[in-house]
Amino acid sequence: MSEPLIDTILASLKAELPDLAGASLKAARHLLSAAREDLDHWSAQVATGHLSAAELEWLARSRLDVLRVETLRETGLAHARLDALRRRLVVHIVQALLPAA
Repeated sequence: MSEPLIDTILASLKAELPDLAGASLKAARHLLSAAREDLDHWSAQVATGHLSAAELEWLARSRLDVLRVETLRETGLAHARLDALRRRLVVHIVQALLPAA
């Protein structure tokens, strides 16, 4: 592989991967923050007798299910972005190996 091609690939990776990591961390932070707020709210309701322990358990299990679905969605979006990056890299490689006639 030529040096310019390697430089192009490395530049693409450097540009895309931190962005993907940052977006994933931001989504995880948001999901965990929302879950914490829900648990705080529900705990207060249990303390005042507005929710039973069984209701709290049901709500917590349901919230975990939502977190799993959201995590799967975010993972799918990250995979789609990685696939797009791979396609762009293949285009760079093909263009470098088969210059336009």
